[in-house]
Amino acid sequence: MASAKYHAVANWKLFPGSLEEAKQYFIKNRKVAVKLKNVKLVICPPVVYLLPLSRLLTSAKGCPELGAQDVSFNSFGPHTGEISSRMVMDVGASYAIVGHSERRIWDNNTVISKKAVAAANEGLKVIVCVGENKRDDQGDYLSFLKTQIEESLAGFPVKRLDELFVAYEPVWAIGRDDDPLSIQSLLEMSIYVKKILNDIFGASDSARIKILYGGAVNENNAGAILSLGGFSGVLVGHNSLNFDNFKSMLSVVDFTK
Repeated sequence: MASAKYHAVANWKLFPGSLEEAKQYFIKNRKVAVKLKNVKLVICPPVVYLLPLSRLLTSAKGCPELGAQDVSFNSFGPHTGEISSRMVMDVGASYAIVGHSERRIWDNNTVISKKAVAAANEGLKVIVCVGENKRDDQGDYLSFLKTQIEESLAGFPVKRLDELFVAYEPVWAIGRDDDPLSIQSLLEMSIYVKKILNDIFGASDSARIKILYGGAVNENNAGAILSLGGFSGVLVGHNSLNFDNFKSMLSVVDFTK
């Protein structure tokens, strides 16, 4: 696949419970992915599964790529429990997620920006997650999101913007299947995120950045979300672990104009 129209990023979180399950699920997803014409599938498993799953990668057109769910901003040193970008690349990852809401319990915007810069400089494609924790009638969530994006992308190398993904995930919507955001609201938020990126990097360079949407993405709403034209793909959490539903969602995305 020379250049996929959309990206679908599957964040497996702390699943599945065994390596054998991970292999079986990866193979099932691989069979689906190689048939897609307009979607690049990226699977982000627990880091201990990266190496064995990388051995299941093939040269087939459309074969999924692998990503890490988080990386350290340190390259090496006395940092117990940390895993560097170079390490995950050595075991098969070509993408890295940073700033997921479940990691922001520990990581502030400054730490996330350091992780994003380190990962980009090592050569990883970087997915930076952003999103408000709650909505309010006064619109304070908009200034919260603006600050979060500005600080999380501080110092990001302009030369690497072609391989930067900003994943907008309103935290309060994650894990819900009741379509908490209207299509109109999603369109407005995609425009708002693009404006912030434009203010940071300028119109020409910011146009190189791809914006993903996450938060209650499923086979029923993915097509409508992407048909807006404001998003270049989706970041899927728990719904990516239901094979039948995820397969249906990928098919919907593949045929979205």
